[in-house]
Amino acid sequence: MIIGFFTALLLIFGFSMLAYCYCNKLWDGIFVLLILLSFLFIIRQEWIASALSISLLLYSLLFAKRTSYTQLATFSMVGSIAFAFFLLNFFLNNQLSHPVAMIIFTLLLMCYLTIQGIFEDDLEKYLIISSFIQTLFVLLDLTVASHRGGSIIALGTIQIFNYTFAGILLFLALGILSKDNRRIKITQLRGSNYRNPLIAACAIVAALSLAGIPGLNMFVSEWLLFQKAFLISPVITIFGIFLALLLFIMYFKLVYVLSVSESKIKERSPLLLNVISVLLMVICIVLGLLPNLQYFILGLVG
Repeated sequence: MIIGFFTALLLIFGFSMLAYCYCNKLWDGIFVLLILLSFLFIIRQEWIASALSISLLLYSLLFAKRTSYTQLATFSMVGSIAFAFFLLNFFLNNQLSHPVAMIIFTLLLMCYLTIQGIFEDDLEKYLIISSFIQTLFVLLDLTVASHRGGSIIALGTIQIFNYTFAGILLFLALGILSKDNRRIKITQLRGSNYRNPLIAACAIVAALSLAGIPGLNMFVSEWLLFQKAFLISPVITIFGIFLALLLFIMYFKLVYVLSVSESKIKERSPLLLNVISVLLMVICIVLGLLPNLQYFILGLVG
């Protein structure tokens, strides 16, 4: 069931991104298909899949300016999902010798990345930072679960499950609003709420979800994480609260930019992308308002 679960997440991303390619650059769809098929082919080879996932994440970090927006989204999302699969299998079969130190180090790294994200105006770099932070949340989940003796599968899957929907929605909505990254700066997205209010609303919901706002899907996984992490050490509690505040600032910056400054120009996005974006937004809201639905779905995994 675990392989089926992660395969489903990859297919959800693949469908959304292929729809984006169909409405923008059709040739990029071939790239998306090749990456997806390669992972689906080697997903049972855990170490090979993990090496490829790490390569994708590092490539997106080091060569962001040499890739198209679609390629960046594919590297980031597929890399995160596949790396989460590797981490889950690793923690199911191994035990860390110093889990508390790993938790504190991960929190510090996430705080550092979040501070970078707060001051970052380049849209691609901002999205890469966001993707790395959410991937580190998976590592944090699994480390806490292994130390506290909780369900590794439950904590290991709920974070990437929620991030798949919120992350795809963020990439999709910002791709539309930025005209496939022709608006390369976050500040250039000012007035999006007036130019394309529907997609701007989708982007805002995605950003607020990733910030861990109650009532949205990412809050459920982050609440479960910090609920267990706070029992381990007061130091973790302090860093956890600090990280939550930084994340709110980082993502609310995007919400603010999308909402301010009026624009007399109206922009239309393809109906297909509108439907997919609204569907993802509804999923983020429903999973946040009905957390038991998440528990039921993830209970089927393991």
